[in-house]
Amino acid sequence: MDITNIGKKYSQRLTVDKQPVSSPTLLVLVGLQYAGKSYLAEKIEEQNFLHFWATKLKKEFNVDNNQMNEIALMMLDELLPKGFNVVIDFVNHKRETRRKFQEKAARYGANYSVVFMDTPRDERLRRREENKDKGDTPGRRLISLQQMQEFESAFEIPSADENVHILQNNTAIEKFLDSLTSRTSSSS
Repeated sequence: MDITNIGKKYSQRLTVDKQPVSSPTLLVLVGLQYAGKSYLAEKIEEQNFLHFWATKLKKEFNVDNNQMNEIALMMLDELLPKGFNVVIDFVNHKRETRRKFQEKAARYGANYSVVFMDTPRDERLRRREENKDKGDTPGRRLISLQQMQEFESAFEIPSADENVHILQNNTAIEKFLDSLTSRTSSSS
């Protein structure tokens, strides 16, 4: 299946039970592996957001990271003009990739924010060990310590011009989710 068809199929699946809003929001989650991005995205999804879950997409359709980013950008061309809120759940470690998402949001008049899960390495390693015991699951995949190191070396920390929210602990996560609840309920 080509990536255009994958994008259409995945978009249709995501919009089930979601309602368009007058002023859509695009949230791009950023953080290294095991930072808590997917956990946060699941919480955000409960607030009328479509959850573009990269790991599930990669596993189901066997696409690589570049193809997956292309699919995400194509889906935004379809979903943002229709008024859907979207959360992108992927490492998003390169500023160039995030800039493309930001440009899509601007093109369609959507609100845009980067949410940086700034989780300490020791905590991410602890979570990795927990996940090793569970094995690969549909939305999670195990990665080697070498892969973690490669991403850490290539990671580009978000900058202020990306409208970034930095979340470093559970209190910050809860405050962010509370602020999101008030924003999405007032824009419906």
